[in-house]
Amino acid sequence: MKKPIIISLLYFFLTCLASFSQGEWIEEVIDPETGLRTGKIEINGVIATINPGVDLSEINLEGADLQGANLERATLIFTNFKGANLKGANLTYSRSNLANFSNANLSESNLSWSILQGSEFSFANLYKANLSSTNMGNANFKDSNLENAYLHGVYIHGTNFSGSNISGSSIYPSYNSSNDSVQAIQNLDLKIQLEQLKAMNSISDKIEILNTRINELAAKVEEKDEKIAILEKRPTLEEIQEGRAGSIVLAVEPDGDNITLGVTIEQSDNLVEWTKLNGEMTRTIPIPDGKKFYRFALDK
Repeated sequence: MKKPIIISLLYFFLTCLASFSQGEWIEEVIDPETGLRTGKIEINGVIATINPGVDLSEINLEGADLQGANLERATLIFTNFKGANLKGANLTYSRSNLANFSNANLSESNLSWSILQGSEFSFANLYKANLSSTNMGNANFKDSNLENAYLHGVYIHGTNFSGSNISGSSIYPSYNSSNDSVQAIQNLDLKIQLEQLKAMNSISDKIEILNTRINELAAKVEEKDEKIAILEKRPTLEEIQEGRAGSIVLAVEPDGDNITLGVTIEQSDNLVEWTKLNGEMTRTIPIPDGKKFYRFALDK
């Protein structure tokens, strides 16, 4: 009976740890103009002050909820942001050497003019992040998401972009004459060209699918044209009307689905001159949907 109790207690302990991983803001101020947050957050057994210019070097902020945090000009050397939520955060002009941002959410964040040398960004989400004018020498962006990110004037000496998604990114690395820098830029250029080639191949596949669809539609149009041509060869009412004088073709009334049949009787003494007898016999016949055939006969 004791074993299930121990397992239950262990599960409760792990659940508490999981729920505590984002930390708790014990002081929080949100700037009404920028929407950025400052204050104090308690996480992983420490209380960290979140303010511009703060020194959080070597602090463990793993898994912290720092969305919209204002860390402008902060010192973040060796700081652990693994798995943290930094979406929309301001880290401009920060010193983030050797910091750990692996698996962190940095989408739409601003890291421009920061020092990111040797920092870890593997598997990080940097969608639409601004990394312009940053020094990211020897940083690791392996398997990160840099889609639609801004990397203008970045220093990429020894930077690892293997497996990263750079589709839609604006990348203009800074240049110096060292062989390593030239090689890094060439490698990045090749990666950009590869992404462009993948995009072109994707467009080519879509064009091929559209061409196939166009050919299918053209075949259907041709089939319809053939049917229309056959219908146009059918005789008109005037063409099928009998040539004898006084012959008629019955047609459905335009304001309903009926045909009115009228019969008159004529008499003659010489089979040349004919006169109508008074009175006309009429019969309205409803015409249902679909094909129907009618014939008229005189009773004996």
